[in-house]
Amino acid sequence: MKRILLALALSMGISAQATHLMGGEIIVQDLGGGDYLLALFAYRDTAGIPMATSATFKFYDMMGNSVYTTTTNYDSIISGNLLPMYPYGVEIYLFYDTITPNLPAGKYKVAWDNCCRNGAIQNLSAPLNESMYLETEFEIFSNAPNSTPFFLVPPAIYLPVNTSWQYNPLPFDPDGDSLYWSIDTPLTNMNQYCLGYTTPPGAASNPFSIDPVTGTISWTANTLGNFVATVLVDEYRFDSTATGGGQWMQIGQIRRDMQFIVVNANSSGHPRFTNLSNFPQNPQGYYTFQAAAGVPVNVTFIADHTDPNAQIFMGAFGEMFLATAYNQASFNVTPTGNGNEIQGTLSWTPTMNDLRPEPYRTAVRVSDGFFVNDATVLIEVTSALGEDELELGDRIGVYPNPASDRVYVEINTRLDDQVRIDWLDITGRVVRSEANIQLKNGQNVIVLPVQNLERGLYFLWIQTPDATAQERIILK
Repeated sequence: MKRILLALALSMGISAQATHLMGGEIIVQDLGGGDYLLALFAYRDTAGIPMATSATFKFYDMMGNSVYTTTTNYDSIISGNLLPMYPYGVEIYLFYDTITPNLPAGKYKVAWDNCCRNGAIQNLSAPLNESMYLETEFEIFSNAPNSTPFFLVPPAIYLPVNTSWQYNPLPFDPDGDSLYWSIDTPLTNMNQYCLGYTTPPGAASNPFSIDPVTGTISWTANTLGNFVATVLVDEYRFDSTATGGGQWMQIGQIRRDMQFIVVNANSSGHPRFTNLSNFPQNPQGYYTFQAAAGVPVNVTFIADHTDPNAQIFMGAFGEMFLATAYNQASFNVTPTGNGNEIQGTLSWTPTMNDLRPEPYRTAVRVSDGFFVNDATVLIEVTSALGEDELELGDRIGVYPNPASDRVYVEINTRLDDQVRIDWLDITGRVVRSEANIQLKNGQNVIVLPVQNLERGLYFLWIQTPDATAQERIILK
C-alpha cells in the first residue's frame, strides 16, 4: 500500500497563483487488524506562505462529535518538490501515517483544514477569508475491510480559453465498491460551503460538467482567470443481509478540491489527440473497445501540437495498470517521425478473472508541460467462449450505478432480438416496463430515463425470448 501511495504522489499535480493552498484530498486505506493508512495530498503555490510541516487530522462521528485526533509530519522525500510539467512553482505535500484509531463499527469523517485559499479565485465571493477544508467519509465494518476510493489521474491546472478541454480524475475503489461522481461546492468548514460559489463559466455548447459514465470533466472556458471546484465521489456497497432482500448503502465519500487557471493560448497553442474520431463508439458516443479474456487488446492514441515546434508527452492511467489487482497493462510512447507527433499504445491481455459487466475506464493524457488534455476510453472484457455458452447476465452491463438521471443497459448479442426490461422495487412490485426493445447483432446500449421514479434500490428484470437476467440499480 505504501508503494501505491508513493506512486500516486509522484504522479500528482495542481495549480496556483497568489496566497497559498490550491487543492488536495484525504484517503483512508484499510490495512487490516484495526490499522489504517491515512494520507493527505495538498498543493500550494510557491509564491504563497510556507506549508506547515505537520497536519492534524480530526475524526468525527456522524453526529459531529470528535472521537479521535492524530498529527503527522509531512513526508520529507515527496513533500516540497515542484510538480513536473507545470510552468510555475506548484509544490506537492504528502502527509501520511499508519494509525490504529480503535473505533467501533460505524461511519466517520476525517477532516483537515488550513488557511487560506487563493485570493485570485473568481467564483468565490471572499476566497482570502475561506479556509481549505477537506474531509473524507468512511465506514468501519466489524466483519469486512473497507478503504476509501482514491484518484488515479493527477489534477490538471492550466487550460486555454475558448478551447474544448477534457480532464478525468478517474476515481477507483480497491474494494470494488460502486462509485458515483459529481461536481460539488468546496467547503470552508464542516457542513459549511464556501460563500458565493458559482460554476466555473463556460460556453453554452460545452459548460463545466462531469460525465456520469466516464467521469470526464468537459469544459470550454470562456473567461480568463482562476476558478475552483470539488470533485465529489460517493461510495456504495450492497448489503444483502438488510431486510427486504438487501439494499445499497452509502459507506463513504471522498472530495478532491481543484483550482483551474484559464489563460490565453496565444501563439503557444495546445496539445491535441488526432485519431479519436477513428475509435469505435457505442450508441451513446463513448469510445469503446471489446477485449476477450486471453486475447491481447491494443489501442493506439496519436497526438500532436498546434505549434509544430512544441514538445509533447503522453501517459495513461487506469486500474488495469495496478499490478497488484490485475494482469498488468502497459503503455508505450514513441515518436511517429511526423514532426512532433507521438503515439502511445495501450496493451493489455485480460484474464477470466477480469470479466465483469462494468467496463474498465482508461484515461490517456497528452501534455506540453503547460496544458494537458485527457481522452477516456471504455474497455469491455468478455469471455473467450462463444456467446451461446454465456449466461445473459455475463453479456449485460448496467451503468452508472448509482445513477441520477438515466441508466444505460448494455447488451452484447450476435443475433437480432428483442428484450423487455421491467423495473421492480424492493417489494417486487413492477413500477415501470419497457417492452419490445429491438436488439441488433453486436453491442447495444439502451437508455432508460428515471424521471418519476423515487430514489432508492430497484431490480432490473431483463428478458429476451430465451434468457433472463436480474441487475440491481440504485437511484440517487
